[in-house]
Amino acid sequence: MKKVCSDEEKPKEYRYQRVVVILYLCVITALFLCVVWRGIMRGVLKNEDEAESGNAIDWSLEYPFEEQPQTAGVSDNEEETEPLSLVERYEQKVERIKASLEWYCTDGFYLQPQCVELSAFANKVFGTKIIQSASILVNVHGGYITTPADRIDTAPYAANVAEFAEFLAGEGIPFLYVESLFKAEPGDEDPLLYDDYSNRNADELIEYLRRTGISVLDLRDSASEQNMDHYSLFFRTDTHWLPSTGLWASRQIAERLRSEFFLALSTEMLSDDRYRSTLYPKSYLGSSGRNAGLSYAGLDDFTLLLPDFETSLTYISQEAGINRSGSFGESLIEWDRLESTDYYANSSYAAYMGGRQPLAEIMNAYADNDIRLLFLSDSFGATVAPFLSLTVREIDFIDPRLFNGSVERYIQENPPDAVVIMYNPEVITSISPDSNDSIYMLR
Repeated sequence: MKKVCSDEEKPKEYRYQRVVVILYLCVITALFLCVVWRGIMRGVLKNEDEAESGNAIDWSLEYPFEEQPQTAGVSDNEEETEPLSLVERYEQKVERIKASLEWYCTDGFYLQPQCVELSAFANKVFGTKIIQSASILVNVHGGYITTPADRIDTAPYAANVAEFAEFLAGEGIPFLYVESLFKAEPGDEDPLLYDDYSNRNADELIEYLRRTGISVLDLRDSASEQNMDHYSLFFRTDTHWLPSTGLWASRQIAERLRSEFFLALSTEMLSDDRYRSTLYPKSYLGSSGRNAGLSYAGLDDFTLLLPDFETSLTYISQEAGINRSGSFGESLIEWDRLESTDYYANSSYAAYMGGRQPLAEIMNAYADNDIRLLFLSDSFGATVAPFLSLTVREIDFIDPRLFNGSVERYIQENPPDAVVIMYNPEVITSISPDSNDSIYMLR
């Protein structure tokens, strides 16, 4: 008869293995319960956020299109009312499940920040230059993290801008296209390390625009002509430029509008010596740093710039429920964003205007002119529009990616004295420029 060994008589290795298996199962169970709880809380918090905000605006109702633009992935000849087939419904359900699982395994994973930091520490130790995260991140110029872009045919984007310029010409409105700086300096791309087409895409786009007679201000050329240290104009851990660079950019734009279109902007309001700075040391982790991990990227200093002269502004964002009047700091600055130490959830950059808005309006009570500007821009504009507002009576700031109404209809109902588009090369993406999701959809 075969003897059955008791636990005490079994080899130590067996007992150790069983303990490890039990611990492993406990960890898996705990993680599963955490994910379930996170999913429940996600639904609760989402409902709370929706109840609190309650300001979602369908701008297409207020400023409707003559012809509704297509949504990304939907062609003009597709009938939206056509019922979906069984296969299509199945595919949609699979995509929803896939998206949900992806969230649970990334942002929804309970220990996601800790796992990111563990990976970041390993990348730091081994001196990794290229990081595969939510996107490909490249460490260039001694610690500046950037995201390279793919080669894009820019002709359709240029065609949309040219069509928009024709519309403005018909309305008798001056138009300036501004190409903002990109994190990677032109000509600094290392083909052995990474292949980045951001600046090359922008070069091609600008060439198209200039051939059609559109006035272009290339801030990359301006920075080069003024012998500026390119990388010192940016945060190390973010795609964005510094607030001081935003002030510089607003000055270049105002001077160009004044010299080329004879608009009497108060450009003297944008002199560097008329602003005071407040340093918040090691307080900001930008989007690139959040993807790479704090242990890898470190923290940036954040310097807040405020006018050192009396101001009186009114800032309105219907979508965000903002209607504030007062000085520059009282109306435009979200002070709580400068004090938070939750680096992954907070953005100091969004201290200016509270972050991205579909439509933001800034009125300047102390303006010495009656100029009204329409400023179309990406998130780089959040540190330009506030300073530019000090040179005019009113500036309307639209991000076409978030504003789902007709820009042309908005202009017809709120005619500006000039229109400025300022995009950075990173927004030239594979999204169709005729999609409502594209920043180049300017109808």
